[in-house]
Amino acid sequence: MELEVRKQVEVLLKYLFINKEIEKADAILGLGSIDYKVAEKCAELYKKGYGKYIIYTGNCGKGTEGIINQTEAENFRDVAVKNGVPEDKIYLEKKATTTWENYIYVRRLMRDNNLNPKSMVVVQKPYAERRSYAISGKFYTDKKMYITSPDFSIDHFEEYYNDIKLNSLSDIICEIVGEIKILEEFSKYDMQIPQVIPEEVRKAFNYLVDKGYTKYLTNEERLKQRAQKFKQLLEEE
Repeated sequence: MELEVRKQVEVLLKYLFINKEIEKADAILGLGSIDYKVAEKCAELYKKGYGKYIIYTGNCGKGTEGIINQTEAENFRDVAVKNGVPEDKIYLEKKATTTWENYIYVRRLMRDNNLNPKSMVVVQKPYAERRSYAISGKFYTDKKMYITSPDFSIDHFEEYYNDIKLNSLSDIICEIVGEIKILEEFSKYDMQIPQVIPEEVRKAFNYLVDKGYTKYLTNEERLKQRAQKFKQLLEEE
């Protein structure tokens, strides 16, 4: 990787990776993806008493469709069971394909199963921490939410993602760049609490876009489609 590209990626990661301390909560919520370390982190937290049960959420998205032969939630459950979590302490939400859907469908699952946690530890990919925080802050205002991710070091992010082996580093950088676009644009549709994007982050974003890391940038039409679907899901509640 070019030195300047790495430098600008690190700028984005320092913004997206919130890395705050968490506290013990009523439940653990694992947001599905290809990153199996999220499932492992949930299992680790459960065994340390950070939640009474785990909810895994996710059908398949751009990173998992055609790669895994079951839903992300089921895949994560299997990882957790292998890591010592009792299967009866795991709930599965298997419909969501975006983070917004994760939160909405999990809210339905909790109602259907008479679950009413007052606090939750949310485990997400490191570079998606801020998005998870922004969305939960909008739609889970009745709960104390702690956002975390697997053990991660910005200085060694290449090693972290090379270890997963299921995404190219170029694709990961494209996803990181895409996170900035999502954070900026979806606030306009009232789908998350607004996030201030520092000028340094904007410059790094623009640099990486100019270098061609644009695979996962959301266009205006796609934004409108997602916003409309999200509005419909909320109305159905």
